[in-house]
Amino acid sequence: MLRMHDRPLEAPPGRPTGVWLATLAAVLGWAVLGCVTARPPASAAPAAAVVDLEQRALVLLLEDRRLWEPVAVEAALSAGIEARRSLALALGRIADPRGEQALLQLLRDREPEVRRAAAFALAAFRGPTVDAALLMVAAEPDRLAGEQAIRTLGRRRVSLGTVGGALRDLPPAELWARLTPTLSVFPAAQRLATGLLARSQAPAELRASADWAMVRDPPPEALETLRDLLTGSDPWLRGWAVAALGSRGSGDDVEIVVGLLGDPAGFVRLQATKALGELLRRGVARSPTGLVERLAERLGDEHAGVRLAALHAARFAPPSATLTNALESSFADLSRSAGERCAALEALGALGAPRGFDLLASAAKAAEERLRACAAAVAARSGLASLAVTLVDDPSPRVRAAALVGLGAGSDPAVTWVRRGLVDPDPGVRAAASALLIDRPVLTLEDLLRAPLKDEIHARGLPKVEPDVAARVGLVRAIGARGGAERMERGAALLLLESVVREDPSPTVRAQAGRSVEALGVEAPKVSGSAGLSLPAYREIVERTIADRQLVLETAHGAIRVRLECALAPRACLALEQLASQGFYDGTEVYGGEPGVELLGGDRGGLGAGGPGYSLRAEVTPFAFDRPGVFGLVGRFQDEVGSAFFLTVSPQPWRTGLEVALGEVVGGLEVLDRLQIGDTIERIRVAPIAVARGRRSPTP
Repeated sequence: MLRMHDRPLEAPPGRPTGVWLATLAAVLGWAVLGCVTARPPASAAPAAAVVDLEQRALVLLLEDRRLWEPVAVEAALSAGIEARRSLALALGRIADPRGEQALLQLLRDREPEVRRAAAFALAAFRGPTVDAALLMVAAEPDRLAGEQAIRTLGRRRVSLGTVGGALRDLPPAELWARLTPTLSVFPAAQRLATGLLARSQAPAELRASADWAMVRDPPPEALETLRDLLTGSDPWLRGWAVAALGSRGSGDDVEIVVGLLGDPAGFVRLQATKALGELLRRGVARSPTGLVERLAERLGDEHAGVRLAALHAARFAPPSATLTNALESSFADLSRSAGERCAALEALGALGAPRGFDLLASAAKAAEERLRACAAAVAARSGLASLAVTLVDDPSPRVRAAALVGLGAGSDPAVTWVRRGLVDPDPGVRAAASALLIDRPVLTLEDLLRAPLKDEIHARGLPKVEPDVAARVGLVRAIGARGGAERMERGAALLLLESVVREDPSPTVRAQAGRSVEALGVEAPKVSGSAGLSLPAYREIVERTIADRQLVLETAHGAIRVRLECALAPRACLALEQLASQGFYDGTEVYGGEPGVELLGGDRGGLGAGGPGYSLRAEVTPFAFDRPGVFGLVGRFQDEVGSAFFLTVSPQPWRTGLEVALGEVVGGLEVLDRLQIGDTIERIRVAPIAVARGRRSPTP
């Protein structure tokens, strides 16, 4: 088992850590690597593999601690393919400007896989030299490396015209083969013209790739193209096209959208229902004959996501006895999920249904905690504070948090409830209370510091006051907000925040404290890096994550099998396996997400703060979201992840490159389509697999 609390690698007394690590890297990189630089015979391959393993471990150490050590980097540049690829990804995650030259060298590596990783990592760097190098790679012989370079250029805001100029010497078919899958990452105004050109000039098999560029945040001039896409054969593309029509269309599009409510593809019906709700919300819908009746029909759809979308859309529909009766039936149907019944309750409240209050009071006494939480939130938003107050002492943290947030967002007397939330035994509730004080910093610093330990203020500030990382982050943000709002407390807030930057054990909290200091107009103290694990522990992580893993999510609907490419994010992958083996995920629920887009799980409290008690550095990966079923970890904070995970339900190629994506569903996509918010994850198990990788590549 990985020793997560192994003694950190420490410098000898009296020697600076940087110098000592450089010395260590030199020993590993040159004394041990002499056989590599001398190009040993084939019989020395096992020794080279050991050296490569050592280099990958050292790279992982540097990445985790966000350190720049030139000797260690130089050694990794001379190591094997996997070490060089790991180095490229690590340099992008560390984002030290001194790593630019090493990445540019890796961009010219003899192995395409290394060049792809370097092209991805260079998104963290700026400057014309990097742009010029990426433009050269965009036209290189390896198409995947070229595509990755183009994606990075798009994220760096290099114009599509400049990219097209770099590709001008390629044969037209090859040019379109690189451009069409990458158009989605460029600004809408640029990709629209190129997408329209691709639809007429690109080879037929590539035109569908260009169509994806038309459905993401389309400008008004793309409406005709969106309408044309609705007649295509790809249900994913049709669904995203009608979703875009909902956000950009006019009243003339209502009948088109209503006509798709009966589409045979569940994803299209789902997106059409959401689009109808958006058209109604925007007030541009001219109600065609039968609109309300068609919407009421969707409340009984066989697809749970469609039903939920219809319930949300009903909030903006014209009042109708037909719709009200259907909503009341949805709420009364005990076979429906708590999420659906909650949505029905919200819609009835929005429509001013006569029985709305009675049903709300009934929900406040329901057995399902999600439904009680919904009642608390709806009551507070509806001005029924007395009903929300009855749920402040609910045994469920989720319900208490919902009541607190609802009351805290109300009038000033609700400050009493915010102060009470700061001493709640659940860290998620405490974090929710702190979050309310960011926009409304009404509590004094003394109130904020007294709250967590009820009058026991630690002399050195925050580290001993609040044990939970998420709640500590919330307190730090609340302290910064108070310092900015109250001039007399600004100095005290700065002193406290600066002490947190220097002393807090969590790099997440230290980083947030630094940002809060800078928001007050003062240069923050340097945020120290993480102590990390020992070098043997990193070596063990690398050894145990060389092979891919298979993750199996067991649900009442069936099993979902995910192939994890652990070498891309070894720490995250191994932590996931350990949590699964400890039963951490057993009995948890799908706590959030958006129907048709993604589902979120892995949070034991269901509030976004029920993590494992630690955070890991976010190992962002070059994984393509060009198909449904991408699995990854959710960022809890700016640069860290915990136990929460996401599963995409539909293709979203524009998301590539900024997330900790670990793998994709290889079995059970039909189960994923049935899984909904509120469903239970019965068990998650992870096991090594030794089968060679298939067609799927982590890079687009």
